Amino acid sequence: MEGTGGGGLVSTMRTAFLALLLAAFWLPEAHAGCSDEMGAEAPGEPRAQRAAKPFKENIKKPNSSYEYNFDGAAAARKVGRAWVRYQLLDRAVAIEAKPEAVQAIELMQGRYGRVNLVGDYRWRPKLCRAALPFAPDEVAAIQWAMYVARNTGFFDGMLPVGEYTYGDRSFTLEAGVEVVEIKIDKPKKVVKAGN
Repeated sequence: MEGTGGGGLVSTMRTAFLALLLAAFWLPEAHAGCSDEMGAEAPGEPRAQRAAKPFKENIKKPNSSYEYNFDGAAAARKVGRAWVRYQLLDRAVAIEAKPEAVQAIELMQGRYGRVNLVGDYRWRPKLCRAALPFAPDEVAAIQWAMYVARNTGFFDGMLPVGEYTYGDRSFTLEAGVEVVEIKIDKPKKVVKAGN
């Protein structure tokens, strides 16, 4: 059947099976946003470190071009830096209000909210989201926030709207750029009975 095209169905079925098998083992945590592995490293690390350089430089250059800011926003989107992305898009729109940038910033204003999570580097509260969104940039933003919170005890940025838990506090983040601050106090020591 090789030259007749009859192997196409078998090849397609084999490819589909391998894709399902790969998804089952490669993405075991895709349905839960509060696993210990989630946020253990930055999305795309160490690629994220290489990609971070252009938009870190963009933030420091107030007189840069529209393209420079818009491209920096695209890089920030890929690695989950939602607040940096928003700032770069805002600067691009201020330079030249092109429809692509205006639409992107309006979409972010409807799907993301600003948050300032305050913990402490000595007792780093865990950031969790019960159900992850489907959009890859939103998942990357959550992973980035988890990574930063896990390693510093703090996070100041933008997250996709939804329900989160930070330490022992649950909160619902709504769309907009008004900052929601969640402060976690030092956990109290538990005294065992008999001591």
